Amino acid sequence: MGLWDRLKGVKRPDESTPALERSEVERRLLALSGEQVPFTVRGAGDAEPDSDLEAEWRIVDAEWYEVLAESFQGKTFGSKSFGSGYAFTGVSPRDWGQVYNYRFDVSEMKDPIVEVVTGAGWSFVPVTTKSGLQD
Repeated sequence: MGLWDRLKGVKRPDESTPALERSEVERRLLALSGEQVPFTVRGAGDAEPDSDLEAEWRIVDAEWYEVLAESFQGKTFGSKSFGSGYAFTGVSPRDWGQVYNYRFDVSEMKDPIVEVVTGAGWSFVPVTTKSGLQD
């Protein structure tokens, strides 16, 4: 792997790793969705029209939506953030408390996906659009 690959975020498998069929790689990626990870992977029928698969952070609490709505959308090379907010939760001044507490680490989603892809003998190449890609 050269410097250019590193700069682009490309991860390649070990040379001794055999390449699995596309359907098996997709099955393994879809199997990542579960209670152990903070994201879901959806198939082509559920994903955006221009995507084969889509990984998306799981936002369990609807109140998180406003916290995460201000976040960056697009290609992220690496990011970690956390925060909490306190406010009055009722009409009484004693009704003061934490209204949200979040932690965001891109590697929690990216690392398992890269591991599945490279473990299946494929290269992980981050892209923002499918234009220019070949099957």
